[in-house]
Amino acid sequence: MYGFSNLISISIGNMLTDFLKTVEVKKYNTEKSKVANLNKDKLTHKIIVKTDNIPRVSSKLTKYFNNQGRIQKILEDRNLISSNFINKLINKYWQEIIFISPSSSISDRQITLLRLEGVDIYNTQNKNFMVPFGKALALGRIRSSSTKSHLYSSNKAHVKYIWTKGLNIPLINYLIKYFKRIDWNSSNKNLLLMSQLKDYGLPLFTVVNEFNQLVIAEPYDSLLGRKNLIDFLYDRLIRTTCIGVNTQPTYQGLFFINPDDAFEYSEYVYGKYLKQNKDSNLNIFSSRLDIYYKLHKCQSSQIRFIVIPDLKELGLFMFKYRYYRNIRVHQNQLCNKNFFQGQPVYTIDALKVKNKITKQVDLVNYNYLLNKTKNYNNKQTVFMNYETALRAWKGFKENMKMYDLPATPKITVYNIESLIKDHEKQGQNINPQLFFIPAQESYNFIKQYNKNEVSKSVLDKIYKRLIPVQIVAKRIIWSLTSRQPINW
Repeated sequence: MYGFSNLISISIGNMLTDFLKTVEVKKYNTEKSKVANLNKDKLTHKIIVKTDNIPRVSSKLTKYFNNQGRIQKILEDRNLISSNFINKLINKYWQEIIFISPSSSISDRQITLLRLEGVDIYNTQNKNFMVPFGKALALGRIRSSSTKSHLYSSNKAHVKYIWTKGLNIPLINYLIKYFKRIDWNSSNKNLLLMSQLKDYGLPLFTVVNEFNQLVIAEPYDSLLGRKNLIDFLYDRLIRTTCIGVNTQPTYQGLFFINPDDAFEYSEYVYGKYLKQNKDSNLNIFSSRLDIYYKLHKCQSSQIRFIVIPDLKELGLFMFKYRYYRNIRVHQNQLCNKNFFQGQPVYTIDALKVKNKITKQVDLVNYNYLLNKTKNYNNKQTVFMNYETALRAWKGFKENMKMYDLPATPKITVYNIESLIKDHEKQGQNINPQLFFIPAQESYNFIKQYNKNEVSKSVLDKIYKRLIPVQIVAKRIIWSLTSRQPINW
């Protein structure tokens, strides 16, 4: 620790408000003197005066520097801990404990005292700490030792984090978590639900390249730097055993509810990354909900598939539909005035109505397949658009003239991800089955997409097989002539 005679830090904001413009600093030999002219209009936040001996300062600063002995005593009473050699080795190669706490007057005063003693805690140490700390966060090597209730408690003075390093890999704990998460009957449940989603599913839209390959995104955290061998092995182990844990994915695949949102995303990707490459081309591919469900259930943490909600419908619900009296938000839905979890879906609630013919009160459930199948009671109709639900209810009311149905039905709003999870938990007793009704934009896109697919000839398919060879050759020639690396 540096002595007080080597570094003196003067806080302008607290000490030089009403001081004189000239401060004279003299050494004990009085042979030389330095005059610092301070212009009030150009005062900085900190003035650092370095001297070889303890100075005596004229004007009002003398009283401040006379308190140096008191400051030294305060620091000694703090019992500052200096890590020994063994602790430094443990912190560097095995494990380090980090406490994060909100700023307070006590901590600010402690930092000020350390600065007066010449302890540099912000410059070199901060730079050497933040870079590996950011990489460790991306790898998932930093975990909190506090419970969830403690994290959200306002009375918590600090949060304790454990940073494991080197070969400190809790392998046994991860293997236990891995086997606990394996549901040996989950494959049968998944197959049953996937068959239902395929028959009565929902069209989803993705962005693909000229080879009909899904365009995936790479998080910026992967650009923090290359992993060393230990970090690479740790990352492979965690991604293999910690299925279901919130590990950072390497890639993200996007599925869109609205084809217009998918088209806007493709335009953004092309304009930012592929505009200079004339051979690159992006298209919108129509997929199904069961395909997304199958990919989402793949036990791999390398890639995560996400459903992007219909942004237009989401905005209408947040600022308009949610205030309607006939709208009820599902009890498990996370929603407030600022956010909504997932893609909103609408289901028409059942209601008790008196039958005009039998004079009995019946429980009427809406079903889109009323006149198309006998087992319509086993189907739960799910709408992706509020206006579509109202139009469907209008047609249902005309067909059910034996009941005096209201003009506007009661509608429950939920999200599609949670709805599928709820039905998945039912296992073999999935009842009723889900039947999704997409928005009008999806119908229009699929109709146009099918026309384009039918118009393709056999020559187009043969030409597609030749495109990869042509593109590779052009990219190699472009790289040699432009002195740029090949953009694969």
